[in-house]
Amino acid sequence: MAIKWRSEFVSAFNIFRCLILLSLLLFNSSCSFGSIERKGDRGDCSDITDGVSDKEFRSLKLEDERNVDELKAALKSWDGTTRYKALWLLISKAKPHTILTALMTMVQDEDPRVRETSIEGLAMAATSQETLISQILPILTQSMQDKDPGVRVASAGGLTQITRHQKTLIPQVFPLLKNGLKDRSACVRARYAGFLESLISESKAYTNEVKLVIPDLIVVATRDSSAWARSHALFALGAANVASEEIVPVLVRVLKHDPDARRRSVAVAALSNHATPESTKALIEAISDPDERVRTQAVYNVVRIEPSSLINQSNLKKLSDQGLKTAIWMLESPTEEPGWVGAKNYIPSILKALIAERNSRLQK
Repeated sequence: MAIKWRSEFVSAFNIFRCLILLSLLLFNSSCSFGSIERKGDRGDCSDITDGVSDKEFRSLKLEDERNVDELKAALKSWDGTTRYKALWLLISKAKPHTILTALMTMVQDEDPRVRETSIEGLAMAATSQETLISQILPILTQSMQDKDPGVRVASAGGLTQITRHQKTLIPQVFPLLKNGLKDRSACVRARYAGFLESLISESKAYTNEVKLVIPDLIVVATRDSSAWARSHALFALGAANVASEEIVPVLVRVLKHDPDARRRSVAVAALSNHATPESTKALIEAISDPDERVRTQAVYNVVRIEPSSLINQSNLKKLSDQGLKTAIWMLESPTEEPGWVGAKNYIPSILKALIAERNSRLQK
């Protein structure tokens, strides 16, 4: 009886062990599959990668001798990396509009790298063959809801690429990019702000559409957890040719209070596109910034938009010694900057005033 009981116990224990091992196997398998899902929590997008380096792809392109039909066959592989590499090579060897069926099929692939690559191919097809835009646009729009942040970025990038060729799409695309500024992924928010910057700079005729995205860009520029997203939003605000009364105070606050010199430099560049008395005053003050990048950017932009302000004695007195030195150095250095062409006649007078101020301080 004891032997029978012990035998049953051992059998039950073995079954239990098998169940545990099976569970671990399934867990490991699910983890392996899940590893291709990118998280996108970092604003620099370093965690949204292809998984294959540019160097490896260059080697693949040179060494892979498969033809188009063989690459299409490889798209049916069980391995995601194989499908991904095959699709990338297929796009590089064939014109995207000639493999439209394959691209539309692979946009549903389980591997996000494959979906992302297919979206990039579809965007290329739409820009090369405008007649395909109406067919491809809904696919890219739908993919902006993808669970993977890299796919969402690729979809928005594709839409931006198409819209730059077909500006009449701006009223349709702007709201989609605007919604992306609230994405849970910091990387997506940063990239969407960058896409908006690209389109805003080319959307002078669409002032009403631009105005609609300004409030959301201001929120990202001032409150986003990602420094990269804030910088992109600042650039987008600078590119806008509307709502200076809303934008300039935001840029001025960043310039005066942001501890990061890179974002202050971005704010200086953005302010130069909004020439108002407030922005000019802030740029003159920025010539005395502790960081050399900010100072040089400020000098360049003041000379570009309001050169006579640096002849004003009141403004000269406010410059720090370091700011005065930076301004003199920049104006003494020969430059072919296109932004200074209009101020070329002012430069000798400005330089004379700056040197006089420096000499006055040295004599004290």
